[in-house]
Amino acid sequence: MDYTWIDNVKIEHRGEDGGMNITMFVEPPAHGNFQIPTYCQLVTLAESVFRGAMRADSQAFVPTHADVMVWSDTNHRSLDVPHRYRVTMDLVPPSVADAAEELE
Repeated sequence: MDYTWIDNVKIEHRGEDGGMNITMFVEPPAHGNFQIPTYCQLVTLAESVFRGAMRADSQAFVPTHADVMVWSDTNHRSLDVPHRYRVTMDLVPPSVADAAEELE
């Protein structure tokens, strides 16, 4: 997957536990020889962008939830081929993630 496909990245604080969120859009080119991105590839890309943007602080967070929304229509490609993806990922400090696991 190509970083030039990424559009409109937002990184912001979420919650009172020191959590962060990244939301970004990915739009592959209309024509080209590439595979449709998978959920795992898109989530991995979001985590990579987050860690690259946060630099030294990036290791202070672990992913907890991720969501991918897909758009497709007949004006861009077809109903079967997505043309735009929104990837959202929540990240928290490791101590918060550990505490959440203990509650489960």
